[in-house]
Amino acid sequence: MRKRSPLPNNMAECRAVSTGFSTAFRRPAVWLAEVAWRWAFAVSAWLVIAYGVLLFLGSVPVSDADMLGLSGVIPSRVIPTIIHIFAGSGPKMARLALALLVALCLLSFLATSFGRTPILRSLLVRSAGRGSTLVGLNLLRAVGLCLVVLTYVGCAFLIAHSSTPQDPARPVSGANVHDFSLLFGALACVIAWLWARIDARLTLAGIVSLRRDVGVVASLADATDLSVRRLSQFAWVGLVFGFIKLVLVVGAFLAVLSAFSMFAAFSTAMSFVAVAFVLAVYSALANFFTIGALAAQIRVIEWDEDSFSG
Repeated sequence: MRKRSPLPNNMAECRAVSTGFSTAFRRPAVWLAEVAWRWAFAVSAWLVIAYGVLLFLGSVPVSDADMLGLSGVIPSRVIPTIIHIFAGSGPKMARLALALLVALCLLSFLATSFGRTPILRSLLVRSAGRGSTLVGLNLLRAVGLCLVVLTYVGCAFLIAHSSTPQDPARPVSGANVHDFSLLFGALACVIAWLWARIDARLTLAGIVSLRRDVGVVASLADATDLSVRRLSQFAWVGLVFGFIKLVLVVGAFLAVLSAFSMFAAFSTAMSFVAVAFVLAVYSALANFFTIGALAAQIRVIEWDEDSFSG
């Protein structure tokens, strides 16, 4: 039975946030490695999506009349022509979306396993784990992500279905007593919050597995126990880096609007290039603070182990 050290349970002793910032600044190679694997995943994901969409478009029959409608000679016929082309393709689109979802989740699993694992090992002072547990945790994350996306789709379908008027001939005849769109919207928000907590716990369990060489279940149990025992430290780390990322998101949104409006007067291509540049800068900065957050969590784990030593 391990004995607690008389070290006080405060953030001044731990200094997790300052350690996270100093690690991110002192080790730019780790930050660049994080950017590299995330950008590689993003490019691969967009290529997979583009390939799937092109396959789908190649399988949709388009008649000469449809080509005339898409040409824009009669502007009022463009949207009806698109609806006519995709009419009856609902099941095919659903199968394509499901296949793309599975492919992207598998790609996320591979990218996280081969990209994040070396970064965690480089941040850890001592790494006793073999990595197989981390692969299992990444697989759980990929499966959970797939289920969460399917749940979002279900909530969106239920919102659209519940908000549809019961009498199409009288769409504004009064309130729909079966409109549960707010309920399903709230359910989607709760699911998003729960998934964020689960994803953070899986990340912490991955660090624990590399630190202590334990299995999937044991790493999750140790991560849960650690997150409860050092709640104030992890809450402070999450508050600081979460606020920074929120500021980054707001700044990136405003910068995208400014860049698009500034360069749209010159050419559409220039505006899209400017937006892509802003998003690339945002991604690089977000990954920088991600490294800082990981280093801060590792510092909490090391500080917790030191408090039991002796």
